[in-house]
Amino acid sequence: MISRQIKLVTSLVSVYVVGILRSSEGAPSSEIVQKLEHKLLSKYDKSVIPKTTLESGVTVTLDLALNQLIDVNKRAQTMTSVIWVRQYWSDHRLRWNSSEYDDVKSIVTQASYLWLPDITLYNNAKDDYNIDKESYHSLTITSDGNISRYFPTIYKSSCRLEVKNFPFDDQVCTLKLGSWSYNIYEMNLFNIGDGDTSSFIANGEWILQGMPSKRHVTKFRCCPHPYVYLTYNIHIKRRSLYYVLNCFMPCLIMMALTILSFYLPSETGERMGVGITVLLSLSIIQLILSDSLPPTSEVPLIVVYYGLTMLNIFMSLVFSCVVLTLYHHTAVPLPRWMRTSLCEWGVKLVRMQQEWIIIQEKRKQIEIKQKFSANDIITKGAVVNWIPEISLPSQTQTTELITGQSLDERSSETENDFLLSQRYREEDKAQILREEWKFASRVVNKFFMWIIVMAIISNALYVVLKAPRGNFILN
Repeated sequence: MISRQIKLVTSLVSVYVVGILRSSEGAPSSEIVQKLEHKLLSKYDKSVIPKTTLESGVTVTLDLALNQLIDVNKRAQTMTSVIWVRQYWSDHRLRWNSSEYDDVKSIVTQASYLWLPDITLYNNAKDDYNIDKESYHSLTITSDGNISRYFPTIYKSSCRLEVKNFPFDDQVCTLKLGSWSYNIYEMNLFNIGDGDTSSFIANGEWILQGMPSKRHVTKFRCCPHPYVYLTYNIHIKRRSLYYVLNCFMPCLIMMALTILSFYLPSETGERMGVGITVLLSLSIIQLILSDSLPPTSEVPLIVVYYGLTMLNIFMSLVFSCVVLTLYHHTAVPLPRWMRTSLCEWGVKLVRMQQEWIIIQEKRKQIEIKQKFSANDIITKGAVVNWIPEISLPSQTQTTELITGQSLDERSSETENDFLLSQRYREEDKAQILREEWKFASRVVNKFFMWIIVMAIISNALYVVLKAPRGNFILN
């Protein structure tokens, strides 16, 4: 029994050792890889392009993967992005028989040892751009001479960013890549397909919509042969919630304060102060916003909205001046056109008929009192020469006696009563005239308030309708 167990353990150990030996035989050793690299690179000249024939150029395939958007500078018209570059081509000088090197089918070596396609970003906006830095990364070579090169880089490309619909805008920034030295007969550039966005890191300001690619063949003025370049259009859409909260909401709050200023009593004297304070606050916000916008002839949508808002606040200040002027007007009769347009027609629109009826009742009562007082004076032997009905009497009144009596013949008590009643009548008439002016100012104030409200609503509708469809969604 013991002998059987010993035999079983011995067989298991032997199987395990054989498996280890076989697995070690399949893995290439560093000496074999070193020998292979020495053979491939000993007579290799990296300055010579690996063309197989004189007529056809080296086929290079390019694939880009967008990893991150670092910055989209509207003022400088640039976009900075993290790109993963993938390049594929074939070099017939780097082929070997894998059976001669323990079945080694691929090796990884430094890119600076080999010929590399000089694919350059044509619309580069980076002042320290150095294509040689990209050769520090390694690449993979297979036994049939195919080369795969992967490396990350940061591209700062110049773009024409539209600011007309800012901040509800879509932007397209193009990456234009091609060979700087080799024409189509030396290096033929192709793209695998559209840009890879599967590894894109979500951006807080922009939403990535796509990255289509296209191949172009063109001639430049400097060279007789055509060149090939690829374009990758990065389509992005701005997230508008930040600008709605930080740009549009302050405007709405300021316009609400402007509307509330029409409810302030004219006696307080604070209406003009509120309007001027709101106007200064809006000017400061617009000044801060202008620092991030490019000085272009295209007026952004948000600047148009700020300009309309500022115009509304200016109109409210003008309206407040008119209302205060009417409210504090001297006690003179209302002009006929103002009485007709405001106190007869305007009150119906603003629904203030009852208040105007009360003022007219007071006026009639004063006129009745004046009539009774005048009759009473006539019975006592004196008549007063009154000025027109709705005009304010002068400070001094002259009296004439129609029965030939002189002023000296009147008793002092009758004269004092007459002067005192006359003074009261003058004050009542001045008071009713001032009330009419104040009523006219309230009617005008209500008209102006509705004008400002309609202007605010129209401005908001203009922004919503002017923004691109689907971009006004708060995201």
